[in-house]
Amino acid sequence: MKAAFLKQEKSNIILFLITMLAGYLLSVILIGGPVTYSAPGGALLGFFFLECWRYKQFKKEWKIDINSIEFRSKEY
Repeated sequence: MKAAFLKQEKSNIILFLITMLAGYLLSVILIGGPVTYSAPGGALLGFFFLECWRYKQFKKEWKIDINSIEFRSKEY
């Protein structure tokens, strides 16, 4: 189940990491480094909470799909 979720969310995770890396590199190039680390930390924490919520929703849908498949197999 976790592998299926990671496969589904792989592009979102990679895009987030590329965006964070690009933001850090641009801040180093333009102003010599990030002014604070609270903004990237907050973005990382927010992304973590979002992925946890999506995983929770994914587990609910996965359980519903498994239960419906088992129910169908019992009918036959």
